[in-house]
Amino acid sequence: MNAKVEIRDSESGKVLQEMGTVTYDNAGKAIQNCERWYRDEIDSYAEQGYQPEIVLIDIPSPAAELGKRGGSVTSDAKSAAARANGRKGGRPKKS
Repeated sequence: MNAKVEIRDSESGKVLQEMGTVTYDNAGKAIQNCERWYRDEIDSYAEQGYQPEIVLIDIPSPAAELGKRGGSVTSDAKSAAARANGRKGGRPKKS
């Protein structure tokens, strides 16, 4: 999974610095690694009176975005099929 890495002030939520992107499997380990990699920047903001924290913002994959858009499309045929199914009593009950 890909994520954008930011250093934010934990009190105000203000973005102090965008650090780039990271690829990860485990979000907890990714945050620990980023805290280690960006220790100098975090210390610098702490000295300025901020409460810095590392924030990961997920970046959706292009394939997921296309699937999301395609699944939300309603065609005339899909609408007609849904109406016809509704006349028959709707979705069958799980057995």
